[in-house]
Amino acid sequence: MHRSTRKLTLTAAGQTLYDRCAAIVEELSNATEEMIEATQMPGT
Repeated sequence: MHRSTRKLTLTAAGQTLYDRCAAIVEELSNATEEMIEATQMPGT
């Protein structure tokens, strides 16, 4: 992180890590939604 008297910003490496983690969280959320939908279908 870059820190100044007024704000904090991510370094390039920090932004890369954030982007990858955000994608993982989104994928987990999508998988959870799919499993909920699948268990609500009759015959499963």
